[in-house]
Amino acid sequence: MTVSRFPVLANFGRTTVLAIAFSLVTAMTVLPAALTVVPLLDADGADEARDQAVEAAGSDDRNA
Repeated sequence: MTVSRFPVLANFGRTTVLAIAFSLVTAMTVLPAALTVVPLLDADGADEARDQAVEAAGSDDRNA
């Protein structure tokens, strides 16, 4: 599409290439960092979040 003579189609091809390149760079940089940080954050607040969810639901799943 990038080599098309029709300008709209050529612009769409360039936009597609840029979007795919951006998603590849993001997947290779941001995703590994997020997967490293999220378990650390989850370990600190998991009990509090679970307790709040149980209270909001109105049932106690700890006895199950």
